[in-house]
Amino acid sequence: YEETGCTQKKCPVYGRKRTRCWQAVGTFCNDPLQAGHREKWDDCRNCQVFKKSTATNAARIQEMLNNIIFSISNYASQESKKIRLIKKNFVPFCQCHRLTVRQQEVLLLVLKNPSRQQMASALGVAVETVKMHLKYLYHKTQTHSQQELIACLLNFSAE
Repeated sequence: YEETGCTQKKCPVYGRKRTRCWQAVGTFCNDPLQAGHREKWDDCRNCQVFKKSTATNAARIQEMLNNIIFSISNYASQESKKIRLIKKNFVPFCQCHRLTVRQQEVLLLVLKNPSRQQMASALGVAVETVKMHLKYLYHKTQTHSQQELIACLLNFSAE
């Protein structure tokens, strides 16, 4: 924001000195709101600030390495947060929704994101049985998909 004189106060890097704008999602550089890191880096390669910061091949390579490390640590941090939420919310979530032991097993499998065939194999049942378990699980938790079910668990609050 310093280099370009940006005035977008809602931008996540506005007022943050020495912050790489290409490592922040949600900046207002090209579009009203930019997408994830990979798409953002592609957009930022044409930015004058990025070009100035990475004028040499060595600087470009170093910045690519910085971006990869940033992305990995950001992903690891998000995954770590999810794991903590799952550990914290799992039992209260299951109790609140009165999930059976089998439904809890299915929920644990959903968290691993396998195919229905893989779930059936893990549970020792037919794929149609997995579909039935998921149907009842969605009904009890008032969700409609595996992604929605996971989000419901992650956002669960017993209070």
